Amino acid sequence: MLLTRLAWALATVVIVSFGIFVLLDLGGGDVARTIAGENATQEQVQAVEAQLGLDRPLPVRYAEWVGDAVTGDLRSSLVTGESVTDLLARTLPVTLSLVLVALTFSVVIALAAGLLAASRQGSVLDRVISAIASAGVAIPSFLLALVLVRELAVERSFFPAIGYVPFSESPADWLYHLVLPALALSGITVGEMTRHLRSSLIDVLHQDYILTAHAKGMKRWVILCKHALRNAGIPVVTVLGIRFSQLLGATVIVEFIFVIRGSGAVLVTATQNGDVNVVLGIAVIATVLVVFANLLVDATYGFLNPKLRRS
Repeated sequence: MLLTRLAWALATVVIVSFGIFVLLDLGGGDVARTIAGENATQEQVQAVEAQLGLDRPLPVRYAEWVGDAVTGDLRSSLVTGESVTDLLARTLPVTLSLVLVALTFSVVIALAAGLLAASRQGSVLDRVISAIASAGVAIPSFLLALVLVRELAVERSFFPAIGYVPFSESPADWLYHLVLPALALSGITVGEMTRHLRSSLIDVLHQDYILTAHAKGMKRWVILCKHALRNAGIPVVTVLGIRFSQLLGATVIVEFIFVIRGSGAVLVTATQNGDVNVVLGIAVIATVLVVFANLLVDATYGFLNPKLRRS
């Protein structure tokens, strides 16, 4: 079973990398023209293409790239000449910090909101939480980001509007600068997780073993947190796994709004310039992260439900 999953993971990485390679190749000589200059002649552009090896057949260039990538060499940027590995080492921790803080906010807020809504089913509180969760799903990240910047950074100066501070410099400032972008990024995830958790908890709370626990006089919050939450957690974990990949994609917009120089911002620039090596490097690492997250979700299923672990 594990070997099968690893084989599918490897196939996913290969398919994604080849697909991006083909799509970038359809852009023609963009990167060569960028290097040669806007006023370069067609002959000069072709000379740059030959120098970079872009005039060779696509399958040959892709096979050579795979051979280098397998050894850990993601090559260098075609535009700046910087090592893609060094570029990722500098920018990927920024993006992952944003995603992980957003996921943490999502889990904490959704757990609190879902538990409150399910424990007060049909009440005004339940309806209010459900309405806010639905609104969270409907509001795009960029719009929520703009609202947060205006209300909490520009109007009230509670948080900084732009910038990023590395964790190594100051953990407090690192988190302080990530609060607004992480909240903007987590809006949809909070809404989805809250709705799924509320629905799952309501179903679990009507099971016989929960009713028996109530009959024995166990406290309501003990039943919710110790017994019901674990059995209602699988749909939530599924949403969390799906949203991880979507959060990685959404960082492109959020990083742009908050002027955070992460992998998302670098990816946009590299795509515009047709910088194949940078785009492929970021895409492959992102794919590996998503595949790893899915494997982690599968492992969590076994923890939440022993029957799935045995199967």
